[in-house]
Amino acid sequence: MAMESIPSREDALESAVPLPTRLNTTAVVRSGLPKPLASFVGRDREIEAVRSLLGRADVRLLTLTGPGGVGKTRLALAVADGLREALDDGVAHVSLRAPRDHDLVLVALAQAVGARDTGSERLLERLRALLVTKELLVIVDNFEHVLPAGSM
Repeated sequence: MAMESIPSREDALESAVPLPTRLNTTAVVRSGLPKPLASFVGRDREIEAVRSLLGRADVRLLTLTGPGGVGKTRLALAVADGLREALDDGVAHVSLRAPRDHDLVLVALAQAVGARDTGSERLLERLRALLVTKELLVIVDNFEHVLPAGSM
């Protein structure tokens, strides 16, 4: 009986493709975002507040917080839908609801923004190098499920 080699944590982080099927990653550049299941009305003030913050040069990361079910994802998607044509590189959406393995977060982000395996740099460095050249809004949804990845 032949035994299959299990990839090391380092190998998993270094390879941006293919992703395990349990990750729900959607790369979007000037195209559709995940379809909302419900309408989104009466949040114009919140949409404008988020857009205003994202328009500031000193804001590189914005976190929407609140109890489950209050509409954080819907707010983020509504803002992204309104901004995707204004951004040279559009938007990317990564849902981290399913994976519980924080080691796969970099892989999911890299795939969503189109970072390719060059073999010469670590995944985090490739991701940084790519993102610094982009005008891109990246929505990372359900990050609370993989909080240890925040320290990478």
